[in-house]
Amino acid sequence: MEKYAGIDIAKRTHWMCVTDGEGRFLMEPRPYGNDADGLSRMVADLDLCGGDVAVGMESTGCYWRSCYKVLAEGGYPVSVINPVVTCAERKSGNLGRAKTDRVDCLVVADALRKQGIAPTPSPDADAAQLRDLCRFRRAVSESMSRAKIQAVALLDQVWPEYGKLFSDKFGDSSRAVLRRFALDEMDADGLADDLRGASRNRFGAAKASDVLESLRSTCGVPATDALRLQLRLLLDQLDFCAAQLAEIDAEADSLLDAVAPTLPTVPGVGRATAAQIAAEVGDATRFRDAKALVAYAGLDPTRRQSGGFDPDRNRISKRGSAHLRRSLYIAAQASLRADCEFRDFYDRLRARGYSHRYAVCAVARKMLCVCWALMRSGEEYSRDRHRARGKAPEGASPVDAG
Repeated sequence: MEKYAGIDIAKRTHWMCVTDGEGRFLMEPRPYGNDADGLSRMVADLDLCGGDVAVGMESTGCYWRSCYKVLAEGGYPVSVINPVVTCAERKSGNLGRAKTDRVDCLVVADALRKQGIAPTPSPDADAAQLRDLCRFRRAVSESMSRAKIQAVALLDQVWPEYGKLFSDKFGDSSRAVLRRFALDEMDADGLADDLRGASRNRFGAAKASDVLESLRSTCGVPATDALRLQLRLLLDQLDFCAAQLAEIDAEADSLLDAVAPTLPTVPGVGRATAAQIAAEVGDATRFRDAKALVAYAGLDPTRRQSGGFDPDRNRISKRGSAHLRRSLYIAAQASLRADCEFRDFYDRLRARGYSHRYAVCAVARKMLCVCWALMRSGEEYSRDRHRARGKAPEGASPVDAG
């Protein structure tokens, strides 16, 4: 007899039910703590159902991981389900507007039963580490961006003309000036010495004079001790984040060599971006073809037509991994600066009247197909080989082009 267990994942308490092949309860919904005792009891209850139970759970945050580990070690096939799938199941079912933990676990079981979702393989250890590192890297990078925004907001109050002095407010030379400003040590000789060191003798006394003249004539509000303290702490935060990013990149670089060493050979894909793509894709062989991976990234086309409205431009679904989609979009934009088939593909689409963003999304999709092939084969990128694979047929939508 077919048996399906649905688990509603939460931070502290999971709920699980078991149904038969007709959707009838073999075990009513029960709560289980997200701890060793609770998960052991969950395995024991599944054993009481006679074993041979297909288990499904939503990929809710990070809270599904320990549950997945315990059930997989117990010998149960576990399918980690995209919440988009369970949301569609809820709308198509007869559960009305009810949304409780007891109902949610039944929705998961029904989705597993009706759609025959395949078990999710255990992630490769190196790929799992790389994924955690890359997502943490993004969090650190976002913290760095927020600190820069706060620092600029402070400067706009006390020294609004500062942006005219340096092309990069947070480059080495500019930071040397901001450090002295935050400490209220803006003497000409010391400032000139710091500028020489930070700029490798590109700047010196003349630049220091320009800086001091700008400061003397500023229309900004007085720089109070509180504002200077905030600026100094924000600069410390930027230095700390930069050191963290360097350490993360070094570790991710070594993991990339074990997971997908040939990805950086793709035009526009640097080592940091390659690590992010490899981390999100994981085991490329789990995707039956490139189109399945494109859908996983949310780069597959979706059609919106109603009545007399029938647009001639398909949009991407954006239903998959936002992390992967973002990395590919960045890589696609970078590839446009290179002499490669991605740039040629982009130019053809633009010549046919498609917008910049639309064409970049098409390039990102094409690039993902190339990355999938390289991750499966272990080969390095070859312009001649992949040029022939990626040409869009006449009249085809660029989102449909491979």
